[in-house]
Amino acid sequence: TTHKAQGQTMQCTIIDLESCSGTEAPYIMLSHVTSLDGLLILCPFNKKKICCRQSKDTCLEEQRQHVLAQQT
Repeated sequence: TTHKAQGQTMQCTIIDLESCSGTEAPYIMLSHVTSLDGLLILCPFNKKKICCRQSKDTCLEEQRQHVLAQQT
């Protein structure tokens, strides 16, 4: 389970991303496998399972950086 994976490093893991809830669980499961060769994703999954909306602060920072890039 996701909670059992916390604090561990795994050489091989099998993940069902479609059954995950929230964006934290997929991150935890994926971040503890040591290589892509050791990762098996059971079935196709909706991209929204591993993506989340950017915060307002992140959007504002991206806009600020875009303006700075245009000015330089």
